[in-house]
Amino acid sequence: MSSPAKFAKRYLQTASVVFLGYGLIFTFFPLNISEVVTGGILTTPSSVTDLRATYGGLSIGIGLWLLICARRNVRLGALGLMAVLASTLATRSIGMFLENHSNAYMYIFLAVESYLLATTLAVWYKIK
Repeated sequence: MSSPAKFAKRYLQTASVVFLGYGLIFTFFPLNISEVVTGGILTTPSSVTDLRATYGGLSIGIGLWLLICARRNVRLGALGLMAVLASTLATRSIGMFLENHSNAYMYIFLAVESYLLATTLAVWYKIK
């Protein structure tokens, strides 16, 4: 396996661990992490359940998918990760623009998502 392919595989494995960890945190500690990240609290049982499902379940699913792609199709995994990062970056930007007020976490996430999108694009480009 070539060096760029090895790097891409490790990159996807690392992204997988991050998504799995993020998903597990939101699955088991939705109230705590939501309050830290957003500065607000969830007020209904349905809002907690939806946060678990959306942030927890979706992140776990993406993490598992990336792990599978790291073993079977690294280029497809990188393309999928770019789609996830680009859509998250775009919708966060729209939200920050429309709300006209965001906490520091939103700017940190925006910066991290931008960096990871550029890095993933470079990984995708290198593995043909």
